[in-house]
Amino acid sequence: MTHNVLHRGYGITIDLSASDLGHPDRPGLLQEIHRNYKPDLLYCLGPMNTAPSAPGS
Repeated sequence: MTHNVLHRGYGITIDLSASDLGHPDRPGLLQEIHRNYKPDLLYCLGPMNTAPSAPGS
């Protein structure tokens, strides 16, 4: 699963697995993203989650 996204507005990488999104210097970042949601603002870094194959398939 992708855990990192690029915030194009700030030019920072956000770690979705961290409670502070990897930016303790930006308290309220998650709330800001939710309040001002713009679909083109966040860019997924890396492959999306793919279900692991069952052994022998």
